[in-house]
Amino acid sequence: MADEDERGWRPHGGGAMGAVLRAHRWAETPLGPLADWSPLQRAVTQSLLLSPVASVALWGPRGIAVYNQGYADVCGPRHPAALGRSVLESWPEAEPFNRHVLDSVLAGETLSYREQPLILYRHGEAEQVWMDLSYSPLLDESGRAAGVLALVVDSTQRVLTADRIREREQRQAFLLELSDRLRERGLNGREMLATATAAVAQRLDVACVGYAELEPELGQARILHAHVARGPLASLPGDRVALDDLLDPTRRAALDLGRIVRIEDAAADTAAMACRLPLASLGVRALLAAPICRDGRTTAMLFIGHDRPRPWRTADADLALEVADRTWAAYERARAETRQQRSEQALKRREEQLRLAIAAADIGLWDVDRVSDTLFWDARVRAMFGVEPEAPVTLDTFYAGLHPEDREATTLAFAAAFDPARRAVYDVEYRTVDPRDGRIRWVAAKGRGLFDAEGRCVRVLGTTIDITARKATEARLRELNATLERRVAERTAERDRVWRNSRDLLVVIGADGIFRAVNPAWTALLGHAPEEVIGRSFLAFLAEEDAERTIAGLARAVADHDLTAFENRFRHKQGGLRWISWHTSREGDLVYAYGRDITEEKAREAALRDAEEALRQSQKMEAIGQLTGGVAHDFNNLLTPILGSLDMLSRRGLDDARMQRLIDGALQSAERASTLVHRLLAFARRQPLQPQPVDLSALVAGMAELITRTSGPQIRITVDAPAGLPRAHADANQLEMALLNLAVNARDAMPEGGALGIEVRVATDRPAELAPGRYILLALTDTGIGMDAETLARAVEPFFSTKGLGRGTGLGLSMVHGLARQLGGTLRLASTPGVGTRAELWLPVDERAPRLAEPHAGNGAATEQAGLALLVDDEAIVRATTAEMLIDLGYRVVEADSAERALALLDKGLDPDLLVSDHLMPGMSGSELARAARGPRPTLPVLIISGYADLEKLAPDLPHLAKPFRRDELARALLLTLAGTATPPTC
Repeated sequence: MADEDERGWRPHGGGAMGAVLRAHRWAETPLGPLADWSPLQRAVTQSLLLSPVASVALWGPRGIAVYNQGYADVCGPRHPAALGRSVLESWPEAEPFNRHVLDSVLAGETLSYREQPLILYRHGEAEQVWMDLSYSPLLDESGRAAGVLALVVDSTQRVLTADRIREREQRQAFLLELSDRLRERGLNGREMLATATAAVAQRLDVACVGYAELEPELGQARILHAHVARGPLASLPGDRVALDDLLDPTRRAALDLGRIVRIEDAAADTAAMACRLPLASLGVRALLAAPICRDGRTTAMLFIGHDRPRPWRTADADLALEVADRTWAAYERARAETRQQRSEQALKRREEQLRLAIAAADIGLWDVDRVSDTLFWDARVRAMFGVEPEAPVTLDTFYAGLHPEDREATTLAFAAAFDPARRAVYDVEYRTVDPRDGRIRWVAAKGRGLFDAEGRCVRVLGTTIDITARKATEARLRELNATLERRVAERTAERDRVWRNSRDLLVVIGADGIFRAVNPAWTALLGHAPEEVIGRSFLAFLAEEDAERTIAGLARAVADHDLTAFENRFRHKQGGLRWISWHTSREGDLVYAYGRDITEEKAREAALRDAEEALRQSQKMEAIGQLTGGVAHDFNNLLTPILGSLDMLSRRGLDDARMQRLIDGALQSAERASTLVHRLLAFARRQPLQPQPVDLSALVAGMAELITRTSGPQIRITVDAPAGLPRAHADANQLEMALLNLAVNARDAMPEGGALGIEVRVATDRPAELAPGRYILLALTDTGIGMDAETLARAVEPFFSTKGLGRGTGLGLSMVHGLARQLGGTLRLASTPGVGTRAELWLPVDERAPRLAEPHAGNGAATEQAGLALLVDDEAIVRATTAEMLIDLGYRVVEADSAERALALLDKGLDPDLLVSDHLMPGMSGSELARAARGPRPTLPVLIISGYADLEKLAPDLPHLAKPFRRDELARALLLTLAGTATPPTC
């Protein structure tokens, strides 16, 4: 004991945690060195180390924590920082709860909680846990509560297990009830789907549930039924959607393989947003699709949609799969029963239709039985022969009713039908004579004999139709034919009149391509008299480029394939070409053709195509710009922790010279990557600009020496930039880079030397795509190799380059193009191979006075004042790097991974001295967070950090810093922010 007293008290045992306690620098904590601890503190600490239960002693009103290994496991990454620190600071998300515990137990109370739900941020994101907690006072020798003893049991797994059991029981009860409802009598297949989807929507509390049948050959899904509880989605039965438009290839393949598909937030899912028809655009933020497989193929699916982001649980997926399979099996059974019923009904309908058709067509049926020598006539046949309905009929009745002139032919036809050697079809027309009034009717009869195995005719069956009306019509037609010659003469005269007076071409041409006849319109349209054309080949008048195609067209017309709207060009006698649209018909070896002049229509179509092509090109560049901006944003988020971490390492001045060189090399590569991303943003018109009135003549004069030095002695440079011109609306730094890029491109286009002219002037006109107003023109004209039309059309596309591998990024012209468009101007290129290229940069005139330069923030020294900084960023690695920079600048940092969580911390009483927030985050943006946070704190300094400047949404009155950045750049931005500067310089 004497030795221990000399060294001071130290706790015994406790394994690894005991070693941590003994090695901790307690003198730097509010509890002081171990030697100064009270007997109570020593005894409690020794008990903690020996206790198998997670325990912590919280000393004093701030709850300074001393704990054992079990509690260290509960702390996770917050251990050992929580040792000797206030529990209120170590667990800021639970600060109100812990404050209540300290106040109550230090006042003498004991508290106990079973399965207390808590939201903790031990690993940088929200974590739902349940704890069994017991709190009792630690009394000193005076009976006063000096601290709180807390016993902690993590009951999360117990709670989750109970929840899973309860969820499984509820799911089974739900499925049993649903099965009972599907077995209700009278439900058809669609009613079963409606019952199931409504039940699932209510069970899971989702916006919509539906069934879709897949059509693999079309790549589509047909919506059979959709129950929409709420939200904008309103798919109706029968709607078809292309699965490739809604699902990315990976999820589409998973569905085809019978796997369930989950999307928890379509608006934040990169793959989902890249689809042609993103789910988020339809108002669906979360999707769960359960496949229904038959014979190894996915034939249908149950889809569940929600109008808000939703993390799908395993229980949700299990329920969807079971409901999908059970309901679909019941639906298929009901559908099969319905099809059978419909088939039976269709058969009855066809029989009825046949009966009605026979009745409507007034067809009579007859049957001659050769064995019994009897004859059957139905009522219609009896009416045709004038026989009463009940009177008996025989073959004698039949022959007696025939017109005498037709009896012989009819008898011979009937004999041929039952002759075993001939077996002819009985097909004859004859007249009947009504025995009652002598009325004559024409009848068409058809029949066929039936023969037994020995070849004897046993029956002849057939039909009869009354054709009296048709015969009368034929008689009238014969009368009309008598006047045909007169009508032909009249029509011939009409044809000749049309031939002479038609303004369109009428020609007769042979199979050999020789004109047999042309009408006078040929002279009016093409300048040739008919006698100059007749007897010559059409090739003598046709444009050479259309010869092969027209020869093939004439061959088709000769082969009796009439041409419709066949177009080609004929030469006018006085020069020029005329477009003709031909329609043909053939008669023998001659082709008759009608030609209409469509030259003016072709001109209008060409103008329309040019306009459409210009629109497509504009849309294409806009789409590439949007894609490039998004990629650059992601690269900035990746570069921020890389550049920041390397900068922090470089500042520490490593003793290892080799490691320092490696870090410096990595920094240079990161800076080059940052420059590349900056150019991408320039092309995408997403770069942060500081436009102001710029004197282009002065800027060009200042750059002349650099351009001359960069171009080399083989290139002669002339500058025409008069003073006194209006100032341009531009960013001077970005404009200098654009000018240098254009000059370098011109130099590379003149490997053998040449001339480069730089001109600045006030434009007298403007391109059609620019808004009305005055513009300044900066033009560079070189005498280089030039570009062909195909290269010129792609010149401003990102990463397109003709310089070869390793000689450029292909972003120079695209950056200049993006800069010009972002400033309200444009870039125009004109080039001729072998002659040279002219690049014109059009910028709007800025009538304002030049702005004063903004104050510079120094060389990036640490901020003079420090305090508590609230850091908000949804990217964990970016947030961690930025936090290290802020700590290095003297700040204490509280982190939040979303604007909503940051506001929750502020509502709980967090009072930061500074708010640093990412701009583009899921849910609320950084600018919106700044407005909300400044409501009750109007003087709170705010710095917005962004992967790219979303100029439409980033508030101009908020200081902002572009990613990636170094510590010094962050420090300068913070100095300007704290000084109240509206827009600090960006990197």
